[in-house]
Amino acid sequence: MAPPGSRRGFVPLPALQAIQAKMAQASESARAGFVPNAALQAVQAKMAQAQVRPRQSPVPAPRPIPASHPPPAPAIQCMIKGLTIDNGGIVSVPANNARWGHRPPTNAKGQQSHRTAYAAIQEGVRRAIHKKDKHKAAKRLRALLSTYGNLIGIQNARADLIGAIAINRNRLKTVPAVKKDAVKLLAQAGYQALAIRQMVPGSVGAGSRIQHLESNHTGALREYEKSLKDTQQLPNGGSADDIREHMWKLLDDNPPPSVAETDVYRDIWNHLVAMRNAYPKTFAYLGTSGSWLIPYLRLHQGEADFPFPRVPAALLQNVEGDLHRNWV
Repeated sequence: MAPPGSRRGFVPLPALQAIQAKMAQASESARAGFVPNAALQAVQAKMAQAQVRPRQSPVPAPRPIPASHPPPAPAIQCMIKGLTIDNGGIVSVPANNARWGHRPPTNAKGQQSHRTAYAAIQEGVRRAIHKKDKHKAAKRLRALLSTYGNLIGIQNARADLIGAIAINRNRLKTVPAVKKDAVKLLAQAGYQALAIRQMVPGSVGAGSRIQHLESNHTGALREYEKSLKDTQQLPNGGSADDIREHMWKLLDDNPPPSVAETDVYRDIWNHLVAMRNAYPKTFAYLGTSGSWLIPYLRLHQGEADFPFPRVPAALLQNVEGDLHRNWV
């Protein structure tokens, strides 16, 4: 996917080669095994002290995306606790959040909300490995980790976080023959994929909803995904507009009217990446351009549980145009 352009002050993502270089450097220094939880906590502690350097742009720089992280959290069980592999090598992952273990910490301090719902990000990890042969599951999980390099905000993360992506991708190249070892590999890598995604700068912010009904929307989109996979058709009573509504209501984002256009662009871009990871067939059903969701949002802007209720309509129209040009 192409990075956002520099028009109207958009700051391009770093060159893909630069990200790959960081990942390669991190891989060379990786020790055997997965990044221990203590190491992930150390990343958070370092990022809490990091200073965000001003972005270089020929026009006045937009407000920088904060890269601060909270201090180390208490010890976390770093694996998907409910993951199993049957005797035929097929992986199963529970849809029930409670069976995944403790939720990883986020990239920010205080009481803030996930912009893209945690349940949807979790669904993207589950989608990569559930009901897949263990070798295919490892391959799909490596591909999921690669998509994190396209998230807007990753350029503000320290090399340690990018290094964690590289280390986990490297460990997934070979799946152990012994079932219990394969379970451990995929359960740890899946959980760390979730933990890494949680720490991408810009993943959380000030939400707007009193009541969150994430499970209603993820459950409905899961049914759309199953129907399109099994029958290549929408389920009875389904519609493209219903899909769009569920996808938008998984984004809790209520910035002030003065919000920088780049911040809205970032949040929508990253949300679309999450939707494509979690519901690939449903996402593809609506079209190939990342701009197709925005006209529906503009039509319903200000209604209950839709994001960006206070953002000027002209700003959303500008973002729609940029997404149409840059999304692939």
